[in-house]
Amino acid sequence: MDKPCRRCGVIKPIREFARHQTCKGGYDATCKECRKEKKKAFIEKHPGYKTMINRRYRERHPEDRKKRWKIYYGNNIEKRRVYREKYYRDNEDYWKQYSREHYRQYPEIYKFYHQQRRARESGGDLRQGDFGIVCVEYGNVCLSCGSIKNISLDHIVPISRGGVHSIMNIQPLCRSCNSKKGTKTIDYRPYVPKWLIGSITQGGSK
Repeated sequence: MDKPCRRCGVIKPIREFARHQTCKGGYDATCKECRKEKKKAFIEKHPGYKTMINRRYRERHPEDRKKRWKIYYGNNIEKRRVYREKYYRDNEDYWKQYSREHYRQYPEIYKFYHQQRRARESGGDLRQGDFGIVCVEYGNVCLSCGSIKNISLDHIVPISRGGVHSIMNIQPLCRSCNSKKGTKTIDYRPYVPKWLIGSITQGGSK
């Protein structure tokens, strides 16, 4: 079955027309190709229209958008990697300047991520929440000076000296005592709890 297009006048097979319930015969009067051209011309004439539609969809369907992007990233890992490499290569000067300014504004952020990266490379098995368990065990105080402010995680054997990022190698110290300790190996723990020794012998951290 063939049908003429109302826009271009060419007689085309019915499969070239989109279904439309309100149109005669159940198909649109304009063929798919002409509809695409019409839509393209409209978007060129109104450049902000597509942006508005996309923004409205993102606001109304946030979960659906996250799901779609997750599927897209999973199916295009290599494509995204090549794109990122090309993008950073083409804008190398801009990102070098941006990184320098960002580092000057937030040095503590860079220091934190650097420590986390080194900790992961040490091969430890510290899980999220393990440090909180250790703090509770020792009363949420600095084991060196007894302060309750600015408690931070300290590696008994520093990562730089071969220590691992595990629950058996951490202790709570305030930032001041942590800085004074530096890269020294000092164990301020008054005791090692029995549940920790038991969890290590069983092959995991509690």
